[in-house]
Amino acid sequence: MYIFTVKMFALWQIITTLITTTLVALEIISGVSGSATCPYYCDCEGRTKAVSCLNSMYDQVPDQLPDNLKSLHLEYQNLTILDQISKKPLIHLRHLALPRNQIRIVLEDALAVAPRLKTLDLSHNNLDCLPRAITKQRQLKELYLQNNQISLLDAHLFENLTQLQALDLSGNFFLFLPLHVFSPLRYLVTLDLSNNSIMLLDKEIFGLLYNLEELRLSHNKIRNIEHGWLSGMPNLWVLEMDYALDRRLDKSKSINSYHDHLLGIPMGATMSNLENVSIVGNGITSIPCVHLLKMPRLVHVNISHNEIYQVEKECFLTLDYLEYLDLSHNRITELEFRSFSNLSNLKTLNLSNNRLSILPAELLQNTPISIFDVSSNRIKKKKNDTFNDIWSLEYLHLHHNRIRSIANHAFRTLNSLSYIDLEANDLRSIRYQFANVSSLTTLILNKNRLRHFAPDALAGTSVNVLILDTNLLTTLDESVLHYIPRLMHLTLHTNPWNCDCKLRWIKSALDNPERTLWGYDLSIDLVQCATPLRYANKSMFYSVEGTYNMLCTTYASKLAIQLIVGISFAIIFTSTVLYVLKLYCKIKKLERTGADTSKCLS
Repeated sequence: MYIFTVKMFALWQIITTLITTTLVALEIISGVSGSATCPYYCDCEGRTKAVSCLNSMYDQVPDQLPDNLKSLHLEYQNLTILDQISKKPLIHLRHLALPRNQIRIVLEDALAVAPRLKTLDLSHNNLDCLPRAITKQRQLKELYLQNNQISLLDAHLFENLTQLQALDLSGNFFLFLPLHVFSPLRYLVTLDLSNNSIMLLDKEIFGLLYNLEELRLSHNKIRNIEHGWLSGMPNLWVLEMDYALDRRLDKSKSINSYHDHLLGIPMGATMSNLENVSIVGNGITSIPCVHLLKMPRLVHVNISHNEIYQVEKECFLTLDYLEYLDLSHNRITELEFRSFSNLSNLKTLNLSNNRLSILPAELLQNTPISIFDVSSNRIKKKKNDTFNDIWSLEYLHLHHNRIRSIANHAFRTLNSLSYIDLEANDLRSIRYQFANVSSLTTLILNKNRLRHFAPDALAGTSVNVLILDTNLLTTLDESVLHYIPRLMHLTLHTNPWNCDCKLRWIKSALDNPERTLWGYDLSIDLVQCATPLRYANKSMFYSVEGTYNMLCTTYASKLAIQLIVGISFAIIFTSTVLYVLKLYCKIKKLERTGADTSKCLS
């Protein structure tokens, strides 16, 4: 009886496993369609009920689409005219993507079989207007029409698309937008109108978009801006207007009102939800401080590539949430004392590509800055008190300036500093400027005029990347490595090396890289000797055969030579004076005795 029970239990397990496997297989096979068919050259995904077809296989929507299809993606096909997408209803279809075809005509009944369509992507096609087939889709929530050839919008075009939440019309040819054209879109959250030729911003265009959160107007040719045009979008939190203004305008006539209205907010109003503002490349000559102060929750501000020449200290004082500020590529010549102090959340400040010659003291006092970029300016000297007590600073970009000297221990208070870039400056010597900056891991010093690098210059640091190429170094003490035991990457090429016994360690490392624990620049042929003459302009790796050929010759130092020459001249001068005195005394003596002095002189 026991054996019979065990056999029956085993048989029941086998039958259950077979049934389960069969059901799973059937679900996978018929998950997309009621049948086992799938259009040729297409991938049918059962779990998501999606169909995606290979490039350049179809000039019309393929037949035999699954009945319960939810998503259809036909990118890079050869479609030119979009006819009815299916001969049978696709009541489950939610997402239809037909980007990067050559569609120029969409027939009126093309989407009639998909009454529940939520997302439609017809971007990167050849449409010159918004087809009626689209405007009938009352349930549509996302519409992507970027990079077509649409130039006109009817004022009543969106009357049926009241559920729309995302609309992308970028990369078309709009000059003007009809007043109230977007008024029916009460639920619109994202609107992209960038890369057009829009010339006018009127508050009646955006007046009823109360739920709009993201507005993009970059790369247009705006000539006229109505004051307060932003007032109808109280929930806006992203505003992008990079290169939005027409730079060809006569600035002498319009610059004040034109730029003042760019972020125009009516008197007494605020944009309390705005977090991200980008107004790059609009020819602005001053920071719109009045308007920024009406945006108290700003987090990200980009005003780069303009013509700003001054930073008002009060501009950012009340922006307690500001984390990122970009003022690069302007004409700023001077900063005030504590210009960016007490900004309690500022993490990144970019002042690169301006005309700064000096950084004032306590510039970032009580600001938790992490990344500070002041590269490509005209700074000649780094003051000791510029970065006092900035415990949070991690990345410091000072490259492409005119810095000739840095005081010893200038960075000693920067306990978090891990990256310093001083490329392309005028530094002559490195002694103890970076010593005991314990968190420092990367130091970039290429393209300077360094002649001296102290062996213990990096004592107390954690440097693992050291860039010293393209300087005037003739030698480098091997003990440098003992002070930076974590070194993994070192570049030394394009220096006038004196290939003597003091550089044998470099030659050995080039010849046997697997025996070293640090890396080196891969262009080993560029590590060339300048002296002695027999190795001049030759690669240390290819031309110097073995370290035994790298000999040290004892030469008198410059100071010793000067001392020897000086002492020699002193002896000669003293001897000459003594001889003249002796001769003079002898002549006088002869004169007293009446002897003939001419014999003495002869």
